[in-house]
Amino acid sequence: MLDGAHESLLSDAAGLPAGPCAACGREVLAYRVPDAGDDRHACVHCDGPVRGVYLIAEHEIEELGYALSDPLLPRSGCATGCAAGGCATRGPG
Repeated sequence: MLDGAHESLLSDAAGLPAGPCAACGREVLAYRVPDAGDDRHACVHCDGPVRGVYLIAEHEIEELGYALSDPLLPRSGCATGCAAGGCATRGPG
């Protein structure tokens, strides 16, 4: 359940698209593929196709393993540049 600080980050959107990603092997958030119509969605992680898309409320994203963060707060990491995309642990890409 979200606390009051994170609850304030939610938008007035009707919901976020989510569905099963075969490549990732889990339920993921999805995005509409540009110029492909309303019926094609892709995984936010691997860009693979997501079929059977449904809308979830923003406060339910934690059930899929996502979390809200305040974009105005400074990011923290292990001092290797994670917040800037330079994570030495994860490597390139």
